[in-house]
Amino acid sequence: IESFFGDGSRYGLKIKMSKEKIRLGTAGPLLLLKDELKEPFLVMNGDILTTSDFSHLYNFHEENHSDITVAATDYHVEIPYGVIQYDDAKVKSIQEKPSQRFFCNAGIYILSSEIIKNIPKNKFLNMTDVIDECLSKNGNVSVFPLHEYWTDIGTHQDLENARNKFESN
Repeated sequence: IESFFGDGSRYGLKIKMSKEKIRLGTAGPLLLLKDELKEPFLVMNGDILTTSDFSHLYNFHEENHSDITVAATDYHVEIPYGVIQYDDAKVKSIQEKPSQRFFCNAGIYILSSEIIKNIPKNKFLNMTDVIDECLSKNGNVSVFPLHEYWTDIGTHQDLENARNKFESN
């Protein structure tokens, strides 16, 4: 990333790089930015590709007075077999080829700057830990459904699938 973007000037950006000395997880490094972040800010996993307009996510966060807003993607699981509900050895019902829908964490978040105060120094911490901590303190955690294109490109195959999708459009 650093070798591609440099300081960002050739793209009209100002980029400041921060490097971990020890592994800190997906949220632990945010403490390194505590003096820089005074307003709600976007956090996104580096292996996500989306066409989402983040201004909608930000506005939603502000309108709901959220401490944390979690973007979520709709995920369907198709089971290709009949599913048996039973009690001991007795069949109660069979549901033929059911599907289930889940709202799944899309790895995209808006955090209010106050959240950084709860991040311990030099401790491995994931975003889900930060969310759990906020919930345990009755914080306002909102979910924002993504309707635009979203995919994880964490494997070579996922990246190739995404490239093919955009090349065919």
